[in-house]
Amino acid sequence: MRDRTAHRKERGAVLATIGIAMVLIVGMGAVGVDLARLAFTANEAQVVADASATAGALALRAGQSIETAALSVASENSMDGEPAEAADLDIVVGTYDWPTRQFAPGGLNSNAVSATADREVDNVFAGIFGDATSSVSRSAIAATGPAATGRPTLPVALSDCHFPPDCQDESCLPVLRQTPSTTDNSAYTGFFGNASAGDINGFLHSECGGGGLEGPLLKVGDHISLNNGQVASVLKTLECMVCELGMPEYVVPIITHCDENFVAASPPGTAGPNGLVYGFASITIESFNYANGGVGCGLVSSPRSINLRAVIREEDGFTGAGGPCTGCNLDGITLVR
Repeated sequence: MRDRTAHRKERGAVLATIGIAMVLIVGMGAVGVDLARLAFTANEAQVVADASATAGALALRAGQSIETAALSVASENSMDGEPAEAADLDIVVGTYDWPTRQFAPGGLNSNAVSATADREVDNVFAGIFGDATSSVSRSAIAATGPAATGRPTLPVALSDCHFPPDCQDESCLPVLRQTPSTTDNSAYTGFFGNASAGDINGFLHSECGGGGLEGPLLKVGDHISLNNGQVASVLKTLECMVCELGMPEYVVPIITHCDENFVAASPPGTAGPNGLVYGFASITIESFNYANGGVGCGLVSSPRSINLRAVIREEDGFTGAGGPCTGCNLDGITLVR
């Protein structure tokens, strides 16, 4: 009788332990569901903040209602399954200092808009433990002005000789040929590192054999390394990125080596291994020139040079650093934080 009683007690203790463990496991899983939902809502809030700040900065430059523009684009996006509303947004107009990368509310010459997207999210399971809601908040700042800083998306540098300071629209922007060679006003760049083929290739897309590295944040006045040689492996990787992945648009640094009359003093890189960053420009790679004389994209023979065009991109929603041609004294909108 004693053995049976003890056995029943042991079975009861095991069942109780399993029961407690199951409650804990289910509880942890439930909280995990809430955490995943919060993370997803946080991503949505960042999209709303980015879009609202950009729209507000565009309205600021155009002399339009900043709040109206920001709310209009915010309402096109959702947070936690519902469209963003005015109550979800905090819009602040201020001044962004490009050299120090600091934002201050107000100012006589406001050039930036800060947008913060907030949303209280109802917890489905965590409320059992007393946390009925959780707060999600994300912010962004968009500034208008010449791109004094930028993050290049292609390890190619162009000469300022191509960008006349009195250019006011795309009609006077250049169609360029990039080999690069000692006769072209362009060069490959390794940015702050070396400019060997391996270093250059490190900043190209990984799906095409590149290293997939993000370009460093550059500012006007930085010295970057240059390479004038024709690098066949880099040209082949670029061909893959443009022709196979469909990625023709990039932001590149402009380097200065022209005199005060915009006459080339020397091709990039011939006076030394470094180039001085003058500004930034968006480019579109239009086609490749091939060893067999063909011009196009993805032809059979090896590419020998690139045909590209500088573009001014100021359309709604563009947030890439250096969108406008800095040398053309045109303002653009850039998400700076």
